Amino acid sequence: MKNHIFILVALLAICTKQYGQISNKQLEDLQANIPLEKIYLQTNANLLLAGEYLKYKAATLNLNSNVPSDISKMVYVSLIGANNTIVFNHKITVLNNNATGDFFIPASIKTGHYKLISYSNWSKNNTIKSYAVKNIYIINPFTTETQALTTPKDTIKISSSNSLARKKNLENNLITLAKDNYNKREHVEVTIANSSAIFGSFSVSVRKLDAIQIKTNYPNTTYLNAKKTVNYLPELRGEIISGIVTNSSTNQKAVNKTVSLSFPAKNFLFKNAATNQNGTFYFVIDESYSQENAIFQIQENDRENYSIAINDKTFTEFDQLTFSSIELDESISEVLKNKSIQNQIENAYYQAKQDSIVAFSPRPVFYHPLAKRFVLDDYNRFPTIKETFTEIISNAYITKNKGQYMFHVRDLSEVSTHSNIQSIPPLILFDGILVQDLNDLVDYYDSNKIEYIDVVNGQYVLGSKVYDGIIAIKTFDSAFSLKSNNSNIKEITIDKPLPNKTYYHPQYTHSTQNANIPDYRTQLFWNPKVELIGKNKTLSFFTSDVEGTFEITLEGYSNTGNYIVSKAYLAVN
Repeated sequence: MKNHIFILVALLAICTKQYGQISNKQLEDLQANIPLEKIYLQTNANLLLAGEYLKYKAATLNLNSNVPSDISKMVYVSLIGANNTIVFNHKITVLNNNATGDFFIPASIKTGHYKLISYSNWSKNNTIKSYAVKNIYIINPFTTETQALTTPKDTIKISSSNSLARKKNLENNLITLAKDNYNKREHVEVTIANSSAIFGSFSVSVRKLDAIQIKTNYPNTTYLNAKKTVNYLPELRGEIISGIVTNSSTNQKAVNKTVSLSFPAKNFLFKNAATNQNGTFYFVIDESYSQENAIFQIQENDRENYSIAINDKTFTEFDQLTFSSIELDESISEVLKNKSIQNQIENAYYQAKQDSIVAFSPRPVFYHPLAKRFVLDDYNRFPTIKETFTEIISNAYITKNKGQYMFHVRDLSEVSTHSNIQSIPPLILFDGILVQDLNDLVDYYDSNKIEYIDVVNGQYVLGSKVYDGIIAIKTFDSAFSLKSNNSNIKEITIDKPLPNKTYYHPQYTHSTQNANIPDYRTQLFWNPKVELIGKNKTLSFFTSDVEGTFEITLEGYSNTGNYIVSKAYLAVN
C-alpha cells in the first residue's frame, strides 16, 4: 500500500508540471494507478415549473465497480438549454463522494427541454461515461415563450395521466410507513427497514405526484463520451486553476515565470506558482474562499512583456447534446395553474422558510502566526504610508532609490542593529493583493483607511519565490484595488463552490406552531446524504396543506456498488 501511494505521488509530481498538456503516456501511467471515475446524478424531479427548486446530488463512483470513489475533491454541474444556452454552472466540493446543490428556477426561463450535466476533471479523461446527463423538462406558466430550436430531434408531449390511482405500497419494500393516509400538517415517520444490511449514502425525496405524463424516448439518465484533445489531472486535493503565460511580443510560451493568485478579502487567499516548459501554471486550491474576484499577476521585473490567459473548465461538448421541442396538452392547464399558485404562495414566504447555510470557516492567512501586527488605532495616526512606517512600524522601513520606493524588513537575527538583507525584496500585500508598483501608495495613499499592518521578519519561501519577509497591509473595508490594466495582470470572476446547506423542514409539534404561515410545499422532504449503516433508519417530516399522493424515493449506490432504489407512497387528505 505504501509503495502504491509513493508511486501515485511521484506520478502526480511529474504530471502537475505539465498540467493541461500531459501526454497520453503520462495519462496512461496515472490511470494505471488511479481508479477511473464517473458521476451518478440524482434529482428531486425531472419535470419542474418556474418558481420551484431543482435539487440534485452528484455521486462520484468507480467507473467499473460502481463503488464510491474518493478521487475527486471537486465536481461540476451545469444546466444547459438549446443553442448552447447555459442556465447555470455550479462547482461543488465533494464530501464523502457526494456533491449536492440546488437551483431556483426563475420566471425568466423559457419552457423547454434541458440537460443537467455533471463531471469531474478526472472523469473527462474517460473514453466512456465522461459526463453524466439527466433530461430535465421545465414549464414556465408565466409566459408562452418556449426555447427556439433550429433542428429539434422530435416533439415531447406533456399531458394528463390517470396513473395516480394505481399507486400502492408493496409488502417487500425497503420503505415502510405506519399508515398510508395522513392529515394536513401531520407528522410522518419513514422507516428504512435495512434487513439486507445495506451500507452507503443515499438520497431520499418526498414529492407530490401530479397527474402528468411525459411522452419521450429519452432515458432519464445517460452519459456522454468526451471528444477530448487535452488530458486532465484529477483534483485530488482541491480545485485546480490553471492558465498560460506568453510573451506579448513573440507570442512564445514563457518558461519559469512566477505567477501570483489573490482572492482579496479580510481572510484573503494568496498563492504563487511557476510556469512549466509549456508556459502553463496551475494552482491547487484546497482552502475555502469567500470571494469570487481573482487577481492573477506575473511576478517578474520584466512583467510588462508578458500576458496571462486563464484556462476555461466549463462544459464545451455542446455538439453532442440533442434537444426536443415541448408540446403542452390543454388537459394539464388546471394542474399547472394550481401548482403555479402554490409556488407563488410558498415563494412569498421565502424569508420564513430559508435553508440553513453552513457557516464559512476561513483558514488563517498563510503566514499566521509569524507576523507582528501593528493596529494603527493603537498609535497616533499619520496621513501617509511613508510617515506611518517611519513613526510606527519598528521592524520595517522604506527607502527610495532612483525615484523608486522600496520596502524593507529588518533582519530577524539582528533587529537591534537595524541590519537587513538588501538583495531580496519582501512580499508586499494590500488586502491580499500583490503590490509591485509602490510609488503611488507610499506618497498618496490615505493611511486612515488602514486597519493594521502585519510584518513577518526573516526570509520566507512561498511556492517558487523567496522573500525577505512579508509586509501585509489590511484596510478597514478590504476594498483595495489595483489601478493597472496591463496584460500581465488578469482580474476575473471565478465561481466559488456552492455552500453546504441544511434543507428547511417545518415543524408542527404544537398546534399553534407556524399556524399563520401557509404551507404549500409539494416537496415535503429532501435529504441527499442519508447514511445507511446496516440497520434500520428512521426519517421524519410533516405534511403540508397540499392534498394528494406523495412519492417517497430512496436512491443511490451502496458501498459494494449495488444500485438501490425503493419507492413508497402516502396520501394527504
